[in-house]
Amino acid sequence: MEWIILALLSPAAYAVVNFVDKYIVSGGVADSSGMPFYSAIVAVFFGTVYWSVFHPPIHSSRLVGMVLLAGILTNLSTALYFRVISREAASRIIIWLQLVPALVLPMSTFFLREAITLIQIYGFVTVLFAAICLNLSLTSEGISLKLSRASLGQILLADCLLAVSMVLLKAATESAVYPAVIVLESWGIGLGAVVLCLIYPTGLKVFMAGLRNAGKRDLSLIFINETGLLAGKLIGILALTMGPVSLVSVLGSTQVFFGLVLGNLTPLLKPDIFQEDASQLSRLRDFAMAFLMFFGVWMIYV
Repeated sequence: MEWIILALLSPAAYAVVNFVDKYIVSGGVADSSGMPFYSAIVAVFFGTVYWSVFHPPIHSSRLVGMVLLAGILTNLSTALYFRVISREAASRIIIWLQLVPALVLPMSTFFLREAITLIQIYGFVTVLFAAICLNLSLTSEGISLKLSRASLGQILLADCLLAVSMVLLKAATESAVYPAVIVLESWGIGLGAVVLCLIYPTGLKVFMAGLRNAGKRDLSLIFINETGLLAGKLIGILALTMGPVSLVSVLGSTQVFFGLVLGNLTPLLKPDIFQEDASQLSRLRDFAMAFLMFFGVWMIYV
């Protein structure tokens, strides 16, 4: 049952990365626009080393195109993610990221012509309902969303880009060995940085300025955290190779629980950076809705 430990370790690593990202963009980096370029450097370096060591076979140009596009979309979603997490609480962003598995369901049905069951539809609605409830705030003026409209729109767009990326990777792995997909996706993330330069050239200027002005401590933390993100992905892949795909996928949604736990602990360390809702009633509601979200993902995958 080692796969269970790995399947839980992967979302735990993702949650830690999210909170370190929040610390970086709130304390060490003045502008988050350059952050996707750090992700691209780590991804391209890893993909190139992996390819040079294992030489995984690449079967077709269609496969190459799909996986490179998946990597590009991942990098673009990363740019949106950093913009949002620079101004919102990390635990709230983790909650909205849990919509990705639910969005993959209708996209797989549309693009891959996969059959969808009634219980999966219930699961999709449950995850969406829980995500909305987790982000509702009760005030004297009524009910409002905890995220601003701009942040909500950007994180939903990031979710859609990630969901499309996952559908492309899902289609690619049906006709190729996963090592080839890992390499091509990593290179695609690098290409995503090039596309980002064309869309938003200021981001590259911010990145170059950050390299010149940031201290060794900040740069080291950024690259270590990006490596941690990569490690979380590889651990998740290893869990998929060792255990049932459906159960590993469900356990991946436990990231929301790790996020809520860290959301209660990190304000004790850096209250000026990690601004989380600390009321007892809010905590109980958040964990109840997190369990509901977990149940919704279970209905989708199992």
